[in-house]
Amino acid sequence: IGVLVLFFVGCKPIVRITAPQRGATFEFGESITFSGTVRDFMDGDLTGASLVWESNINGQIGTGETFTISNLSSGVHTITLSATNSKNQTGTATLTITVGEPPIVMISDDIDSNTTWERENIYLVTERIDVNAVLTIEAGTVIKFEFGVYVDVENGKIIAEGASGNPIVFTSYQDDVYGGDT
Repeated sequence: IGVLVLFFVGCKPIVRITAPQRGATFEFGESITFSGTVRDFMDGDLTGASLVWESNINGQIGTGETFTISNLSSGVHTITLSATNSKNQTGTATLTITVGEPPIVMISDDIDSNTTWERENIYLVTERIDVNAVLTIEAGTVIKFEFGVYVDVENGKIIAEGASGNPIVFTSYQDDVYGGDT
């Protein structure tokens, strides 16, 4: 009777994304559930923080086998699930999904009462406007301006605090990199 001993040296974890479907399309702001499985010859099933989900647009978006997110930026995302075993070997799986464009809100009137611009919208400023109250701009919001248009803050205040990976963008209406085609 012989004994066969197998050593799996240099084997990366086997990573599989089970949801969403490859090529799926979602509305801007829609909840998207991501799930995946990881099998490793050395460690068995990998779970928790050893599974890291990333978007080529938003950066790290989650960890673990399953999570739900509703704040992905618009665009075509390459989603990567990476898993690292106890020998520091990493396996990956990728898929592509599309998140649609957010609604465009046209701004042409002065702001005379406290107002919040939310990241779920693209704001297109079409006329010179005065801010005479508090304008709060959420992190991740895109504000576009037509040529020669600006915002004047004389009797009001703008509160705008972006975040790492979630900046507030002020740009031209011709800039399709942020907020898509306007």
